[in-house]
Amino acid sequence: MRNILSLVVSALLCAVLVSCFDTAGDDSLGPGIDTTGTQNQPPPELGKAAPEFVLPAIDGKDLRLSKFRGKVVYLDFWASWCEPCLRALPDVKALWSDYRDQDFIIIGVSLDYTQTAWRNFVNANGLDWKQTYDDLRSSGGAVSVYRVRSIPQTFLIDKDGVLIGEGLGKSTLRSKIDEALAG
Repeated sequence: MRNILSLVVSALLCAVLVSCFDTAGDDSLGPGIDTTGTQNQPPPELGKAAPEFVLPAIDGKDLRLSKFRGKVVYLDFWASWCEPCLRALPDVKALWSDYRDQDFIIIGVSLDYTQTAWRNFVNANGLDWKQTYDDLRSSGGAVSVYRVRSIPQTFLIDKDGVLIGEGLGKSTLRSKIDEALAG
């Protein structure tokens, strides 16, 4: 009986741990986080208008996605506690360094647990592109409208506000950016 109980407890523990991570191995947003607040809104589709959002920026002002029409936008959902996000950070910094003087902008959408953790990380690491914070306890933010289920998650938006890429690898991303900047 003790062996059966041990087996059941182990199985339940494994199920809980597995449910915290998606199949790609990225960090899950975690239990209790509502990303379904826009169930009546269709998920973002390539070739369609990128969903609008308004989030607080690091300077305390609201950042509205549509303000960046006319620029290619790299939308990066991340958090300072997310190991895959931290591993991707040098590539994001290189992307910003290479394209910052063109019609290109990066908008980082932090999913940190607190604004303090987010601000401290951004300041300590010199992340000088646009930074926003999405409070995961409310629905209707960027996480909800983009249906983000795990991080890091990225989207590429052209100058007309059309979604042209999602989760692109390094070489594909750069060629899509170059194409969007030329078009």
